[in-house]
Amino acid sequence: MLSSKPCEIFCVTESWLTPSIPDSLIVANHNFIVFRHDRISKKGGGVLALIPAVLNPSLVQLSNTGAVEYIAVDLNIGGATSRLITSKWMPNDRMFLE
Repeated sequence: MLSSKPCEIFCVTESWLTPSIPDSLIVANHNFIVFRHDRISKKGGGVLALIPAVLNPSLVQLSNTGAVEYIAVDLNIGGATSRLITSKWMPNDRMFLE
């Protein structure tokens, strides 16, 4: 998918990934760092972020509840850290984080 169109940052909800799927099947280009939070309790869900390595991404936090799934990543560009790249999935019946 990434080879068909240029893209800087790619975020996905409902990734449907499981731990049995290696990062190398998601993106073969080693210029991207894969951040993912697979839903393992039931089918579907999960979030994913693919960020170019040149942006020096580092994981800040993964969700730790089953109600909301998210990834938060810092970028360190030219010595300045900026946040917030997120990929979030939240059920339709949830309006706010608890």
